[in-house]
Amino acid sequence: MEGLTQTLARQMGEPGMAPRLDPRVVAESFGQVLPAGEPLPDSGKPENHVEFDTESPLRIDHHPFVRPRNLRSLVNIATARLASIPPRTKERADQVARMHLETRETLEAIDNLVALLEQEHFAEVIERWEALQKRGRELRASFLSLQEKINNMMMQVNEAEARKAHCKTQLQSHHYAAGKLSTDRFRTEEEIAAADALVASDRAAMDEASQKALAAQQALGEAQNTLKLAHAELEGITIAMDRCVCELNGQSYHDPATGLSVDPRNYQDQW
Repeated sequence: MEGLTQTLARQMGEPGMAPRLDPRVVAESFGQVLPAGEPLPDSGKPENHVEFDTESPLRIDHHPFVRPRNLRSLVNIATARLASIPPRTKERADQVARMHLETRETLEAIDNLVALLEQEHFAEVIERWEALQKRGRELRASFLSLQEKINNMMMQVNEAEARKAHCKTQLQSHHYAAGKLSTDRFRTEEEIAAADALVASDRAAMDEASQKALAAQQALGEAQNTLKLAHAELEGITIAMDRCVCELNGQSYHDPATGLSVDPRNYQDQW
């Protein structure tokens, strides 16, 4: 009787004990196989700018790292272009040499001015980042006091609602007693006047308690809204700080004014 492996091998169309396997079938068993030389499929996830990345380590207390720009100077560009094609005659070689001498001073002056402009631009970005950081720290420090204010407002709301409920119960009780007194054949005018005065006093107390409860609810809403606005402002500051870091590091970021993606290195690429 032949063995099981030999039977399986023969059924697969291969002699012996070493069946031939299709490499593609084996690869597909471990996951998706993509043809060579073709673009990868779209993941379906929206593109996210660096400053909106919630996993980014650039938070309120993280100082930006200014990377060197390695900007090519006009002197180097002009020198490289003049040297890219060798002159065919001595006359052309002399002309190239004169061009080097005549333009070098002007090109160096332009390079120095561009470096100064870039330095001032980076200084302004860093100053803006530090101002945002200061404001962010102030907001973050205010969260505790704002939350304490909300807690106090909630206690006042509970007290006002409890007072309102007590006044309502008193009013209902005295109103019921006055109504019952009105059907009593043996009532006196003094008793009716006292009951009506008590109901009127309860109604006034009820109105006052209702107004205080409403004012407490409004104060609580304002305190909660202040905290919510502070959190929203802090989130906007964090994103603005990350935009500054992107500007310093030469990373693309989203410009909320235009709705477009901004590449801080664009002026370099033009050279």
